Amino acid sequence: MNYYEARRLKDGSGWHFTCQNDGRVWPVGNCQEHGPHATAEEARECFTAFLFEEIEEESYGDWTGCEVCSEPTKRGLTARRPLGDGYPLCDEHRTPEELKRLHGPVGSIAGSH
Repeated sequence: MNYYEARRLKDGSGWHFTCQNDGRVWPVGNCQEHGPHATAEEARECFTAFLFEEIEEESYGDWTGCEVCSEPTKRGLTARRPLGDGYPLCDEHRTPEELKRLHGPVGSIAGSH
């Protein structure tokens, strides 16, 4: 199981958003490419921005209601994994901004992918 969250660096110099598995911890997303953040909140914001850099449209076989207005739809949006949770959204609400609003800020994630 992978456990994703903002963690303080061992030397106390700052924060990265990281993945932990089998006792190992490593930075993920854009945190792999830069120095530490001053706060856990900055690390979470960095990872949230990374997840929403790749938004994909998805299709559903059955009609479902838009997450915002309940309008019937067979389409939605999803962010990149490990978030990967999609939302059914009608034509009017199928926007990256609406997907970000529905997800809210990333806290911690547990996943097996």
